[in-house]
Amino acid sequence: VPAIIGEWQRGRLALGSSHALALLSTAAGRSALVAYPVASGWAFVLGALTVVLAARWALRLSPPWAWGAGFAYALLPHSGLWAQHHGFFAQTCGVPWLLLAVAAMGLPVRRRDLTGPVLIGVAAAYSIVVYFPLLLAIVAAAAVWLLGLAGRGKARPWKPLIVAAAVCVLAAGLELGLLLRLIPRFVKATVGGTIPLSAVEWLDFAMGTRAFLGRPGFMDVVPALATIASFGAILLLIGG
Repeated sequence: VPAIIGEWQRGRLALGSSHALALLSTAAGRSALVAYPVASGWAFVLGALTVVLAARWALRLSPPWAWGAGFAYALLPHSGLWAQHHGFFAQTCGVPWLLLAVAAMGLPVRRRDLTGPVLIGVAAAYSIVVYFPLLLAIVAAAAVWLLGLAGRGKARPWKPLIVAAAVCVLAAGLELGLLLRLIPRFVKATVGGTIPLSAVEWLDFAMGTRAFLGRPGFMDVVPALATIASFGAILLLIGG
């Protein structure tokens, strides 16, 4: 993490989750250490609520099943819970927006109703300044969404995607240009300062399903329940 965050800050990219924590601690007149559990807890609750939205909008589940999914997210072991308990504040703040983007892809696409594309664009822009690895998941889900629109014979299926991209560019502003310029440095960054990761391991780490402690060969922690739940969640989010 220090290597990636270091590249992030050296490139003058805003670390959105830290700004949110600073605002909360200032408003409460407390130190960031005291405000952190509250901020992290609310971010996790927001993630559970967006699970409900994704279940309703994208999966078309009935309200009881959708709220059941939200409570399952809040109570059962998974990557988000693992990350929230291990101090991954940026991921905890970013996951709700990933879920919001996926949920918005389930909204009906109508000619004069741009609610879905606008929400997707805002969520993508938020991911750029808070936890950019999740932007890759939003892009992958958007590709499946576009294929689904084309498969259903929608006229101009690319139009909602263009609207979402335009909103993302406008909302992200200069942050998007900085991110694109720094991608090669992020790819070469060494997580933990001494541990080189493959692309798959880097994705595992970004999703909170895997922890790398010490040097290669010392300790590679893969929580079994979190890993199983995360793979299922990834397939659900991208394929659903």
